[in-house]
Amino acid sequence: MGMTTRKNRALGDRQHARMSGSTADGGGAGDQCILTHQPSALSLLSLDCYPLSQPIADVNSSDFEFAVPLPPRPLGNKKPPSVTTFDQTPRGLPRPGVTTTFVEGPIPFLHAVVHMTTPINGALPSKVGKTIIARWHDDQTPFTHLKVNVTGLEIVNSLKHTVPVIAARERCSVSTTQDCSTNACPTGEKCLTLGGPTPGWKMFLEANGDWKEIMGLENVDAPENLPEDLTFDVGLLAGDTLHLHVTGKSLGCLEAQLYGQSLGRDIALYGLTDGATCLDDTSPDIGTFDITYTEPDFGSGRRSKSYITQSTGGDGGHCSASTSRLCVTNEDCPGQSCVVTGGAFKLHYTITKVRSRNGVRDECSDDVDRDCRAGVHGCPERSSADDRRSHCEP
Repeated sequence: MGMTTRKNRALGDRQHARMSGSTADGGGAGDQCILTHQPSALSLLSLDCYPLSQPIADVNSSDFEFAVPLPPRPLGNKKPPSVTTFDQTPRGLPRPGVTTTFVEGPIPFLHAVVHMTTPINGALPSKVGKTIIARWHDDQTPFTHLKVNVTGLEIVNSLKHTVPVIAARERCSVSTTQDCSTNACPTGEKCLTLGGPTPGWKMFLEANGDWKEIMGLENVDAPENLPEDLTFDVGLLAGDTLHLHVTGKSLGCLEAQLYGQSLGRDIALYGLTDGATCLDDTSPDIGTFDITYTEPDFGSGRRSKSYITQSTGGDGGHCSASTSRLCVTNEDCPGQSCVVTGGAFKLHYTITKVRSRNGVRDECSDDVDRDCRAGVHGCPERSSADDRRSHCEP
């Protein structure tokens, strides 16, 4: 189970500590078959670890215990903190209980235990999500409450090759030499599209340690403006800063087409030449976005301020003569060169200073970044396949 901590976040006019965590598929980096040393590189050609079935971490070997650091105790406050736990376990899976114990000391904290060894209706927990929020009663410590709302993503350069590194072709999933673009595959086989364009970006945005993925980027293959609605709720004490940071990439052939299967399977599908070409086509760098806002307004202006900020550095640019033509490498500019300028995207966002409503802030039970009773947001509706019953909780 991985955990992230966010301290000094806003809740009405009170600061609080928040820790979110979930168990997750560790992928190849968490599988014994992948991690086992092989006597030679050639051994990888006959090694097939997929589907992954040997996780090195047994999430049920013991209960998961961790500490939740708390903000400083307010002067004169003798009460223990108020603690709320939100369950975000995927629908239909066992939801283990959580026990929290307050530990007094120079740096007070909560000792939390997620009961991973206790069966729920006869089944042990597997994939689990929890968010724990702790705050002091009647905490009057002054701080600045901000909302950072990402409203759009502008793709300046999609960082896709003009001509794909591998030409698209269709082959049967088992009879890998059979072209299925004209003839159907044998019964039980699928017709696979290999090579061709590799659309898609992956991006994550962080606001003071709170990471969220920017969604809806799986089809990015050209410059475009994408609407976004991603909100961060941040509380800052005197001397703090607001830090915004993006990490991401434009998917190349390696990540878009070769991941999730064995090297031997890749070569069987693509062949040695195209397989090596795809393996060498790593994901281009979308550039750096790393901004810090300081006191007194932390970028909010007097009340609210909007920004359009372009990334710096990274891959991509324009052709040396045909300057309106975007490129990733020189191969995208026949008879010319690719002038690298970077700055593949612009982020549209607004920083707003939130006024407290007499210390009252109501939260959706499963989305604690939404102030649902203030009239800004309603609790999110969920599909029938999602059993997180969202309701407003003070």
